Amino acid sequence: MVDVTDYPDIKSGDEVVIFGKQGNVEVTQNEVEEIVDTLFTEIYANWGNANPKFLKTPTATMP
Repeated sequence: MVDVTDYPDIKSGDEVVIFGKQGNVEVTQNEVEEIVDTLFTEIYANWGNANPKFLKTPTATMP
């Protein structure tokens, strides 16, 4: 969860880039690690466990 209270222009459904490149702006994995003071692999694993998975087709299976 991200607190966007101080950003009134942000609304539900807006696209968010946590790391990667969008246009001319890039947020690197190293920058994310420095901000949250932990290894990126730990962050990535936590994101995967904290977010629900949705199957794209009714016949798809989860690994």
